[in-house]
Amino acid sequence: MYDALRIVAARHMRNERADHTLDPTAVVHEAYLRLEAAELGDIDRGRLFAVAARMLRRVLVDSARRRHAMRRGGGGVKVSLSAELADEREGLDVLDVETCLRALRKRKPRAARVFELRAMGGLNNDEVAEVVGVGPEAVKKDWRYARAWIQRELDRGLE
Repeated sequence: MYDALRIVAARHMRNERADHTLDPTAVVHEAYLRLEAAELGDIDRGRLFAVAARMLRRVLVDSARRRHAMRRGGGGVKVSLSAELADEREGLDVLDVETCLRALRKRKPRAARVFELRAMGGLNNDEVAEVVGVGPEAVKKDWRYARAWIQRELDRGLE
């Protein structure tokens, strides 16, 4: 599990600024500490990976919020969530994505969950389907919707 989470964290950290204080190992360790504190009990590997992916995202969001608060409005932590979402952008502000994800969660909770598991967790459609409890076709549909919706919302905010 550790190696898989380190790969996911490294993928998200690739587009970080050179002066960023977190590295993939630190993100995974912080996420692990949060997982341990959550006392999850006996859960299957897929659900554990999903929870771990959520913890990784929270570590990055918390880091961005701290940096944003210190700068009083100056830039945030930039991350590339996935090649499909980032396209030609060098990185996305994790706080902007978090805001979009929160809004999507209110509209389409399952699509938001699918986005989180695919973009942040690195799970494939079959793994997401198992965690969410739907078929792979529903995951594909939710993924397309969530990706397009978040992209549109980010574009509106960047214009």
